[in-house]
Amino acid sequence: MVNPGNQVSLQYDSAYLPMTATGGAAPYTWSAVNLPTGASINSSTGLISGLLRGSGIRTVTVTAKDATGATGSTTFTWRVIRDACPRC
Repeated sequence: MVNPGNQVSLQYDSAYLPMTATGGAAPYTWSAVNLPTGASINSSTGLISGLLRGSGIRTVTVTAKDATGATGSTTFTWRVIRDACPRC
């Protein structure tokens, strides 16, 4: 699994985060826990997308399962900021 690094987004922004797996035997089946409200992962492609609602910091774990049943996971934080101007 390739860790995408910690994420920072604004509330009501669209999420678009493609996950990547290395090694193993394709195809992969993807799952995720503790995604920000409004985001979901496509179990076939590993793309995390959606309209982010709510604010706060989540510790997200994404898991890929390959064709042989082997799994790999990565964990990162995703901060959703309510303020439309986080650096003002």
